[in-house]
Amino acid sequence: MFLTNGEIQDSKIVALLATMQVEKILFDFVYEVYREKLILGDEEIGHKEVRAFIDYKASQFDDVNKWEEITRERISNSILRILSECGLLAEENNKRIIERPIIDIALEDYLKENYPIFYKAIIGDNV
Repeated sequence: MFLTNGEIQDSKIVALLATMQVEKILFDFVYEVYREKLILGDEEIGHKEVRAFIDYKASQFDDVNKWEEITRERISNSILRILSECGLLAEENNKRIIERPIIDIALEDYLKENYPIFYKAIIGDNV
């Protein structure tokens, strides 16, 4: 419903949430890094934060630790590209600035009720 009948931003958020359900590394990054920066009011995010996140995950999980450098770089680039394409990051002066998405109230209510953890991740909800 939101993907086909909603605003383009809502469709992008729905696509992001679907991707986050399949790709745990993306969900973890959005929930652990992006959300925290939203809550703290930190405006910028970049390769440094993504690489630190991936290195942290590598220390926790053998599967991630086995990734080659090129894989880590590609995943880092993919995470930033996905967030930019979904409207969670804006590019200004060669910096990636965090954007809090503005979504339709019906989608917001739907996410709060059915996918609260994903809602918290993209909105930066601290509750």
